[in-house]
Amino acid sequence: MSLPLHHPHWFSDGKKRVSLPGGADAIEPQIQRLLIEKGFLRAPCPLAFLHRSVPQEACVLDENYLNAVTRAFYVQDASLRSAYYDVLRALRPLVGEDFVFQAVPIVRFHLPARFPGKLRTASGLGMQQHSDTLGGHPFELLHVWLPLTDCNGSAALHISSREDGIAILSHFLANIGGDEALYRRGLDAFFSERDRDAELQKKIVAGCPPCAMKRGDVLLFEPRCVHGGVENSSDCTRVSVDFRLMPCSVYDAFLAQPQAALSPRFRRGEIFHSATIDTL
Repeated sequence: MSLPLHHPHWFSDGKKRVSLPGGADAIEPQIQRLLIEKGFLRAPCPLAFLHRSVPQEACVLDENYLNAVTRAFYVQDASLRSAYYDVLRALRPLVGEDFVFQAVPIVRFHLPARFPGKLRTASGLGMQQHSDTLGGHPFELLHVWLPLTDCNGSAALHISSREDGIAILSHFLANIGGDEALYRRGLDAFFSERDRDAELQKKIVAGCPPCAMKRGDVLLFEPRCVHGGVENSSDCTRVSVDFRLMPCSVYDAFLAQPQAALSPRFRRGEIFHSATIDTL
C-alpha cells in the first residue's frame, strides 16, 4: 500500500490556521445553554474553567477517549446545528467551492483528567495521537478544528506536519507488513505498535507538538497530519468543535475511485449531510 495523495494539496505542510472570530461567537452560547439543560451546570461559566464546576465523575475518560460531557453532546438540537451551519457558511470562501460536510459536528471537552487503558503508553505517557485513516476514513477528507477556548501545552491539540505524519504512518505501515486492510482498521494496532516500537513512539512525540490556538482561530488539516490530545495536566479545559468536509470536486472524484467502497459511510445522507453548503 502507498499512502494516497490528498488532492488538492491544500497547504504546504498539510495544515493551515485561519481567523474566524464569529465561529466561536456563534457556537459558544449554544454550548453554554446545553451544558445547563443537560444538567452539567447551574449557570454559564468560563468554558476554560468548566472542570471546576462540573461533577468530577463527568471528567473521567472511557476507553474511547470520551468523558460524560462529550458523550452527552452527541445529542444536539436545531439551535446548535444552526450555529454550526453559520460556521460552515463562513468557511465557504476559504474552501473556494461548494462542499459536502459532516452532518453532526463533534463537540469535545478536553478536561484535566488521567488517560485510561490504551491511551496510556507502557512508559507512562498519556497520548492519543492518531490518523482517522486508521479507522477507515478517506484520505480525501479535510478536517476542521474550532476551539472555543484559548489552548496551549497539554490542553492543546498535538498535531504533525504532513511530512512528519507520513513518516509516522509509513513507519507503522512497515511494521504491519504493508497490509492495507489492517491499516484501515488499525487504530488499536497503531497504539499497540506505539508501545512496542520505541522508535515509532519517539517519532509521534517529536513529530506532534502542541498547536497553541486562540479562541476564534480555526485549524484546517488533512488526515495524514497525525493528531490528537495528550493527557491534560493543566488547570484549563479545552472545549472545541471538529468536523470533516470535502469540496464537491474532490467528493465526486472520491466516489469514482474503487477505494470509495472501503469507506461506505462517507456518502451524502450518512456521515455527510444530504445537502451541500450551497444548497443547505
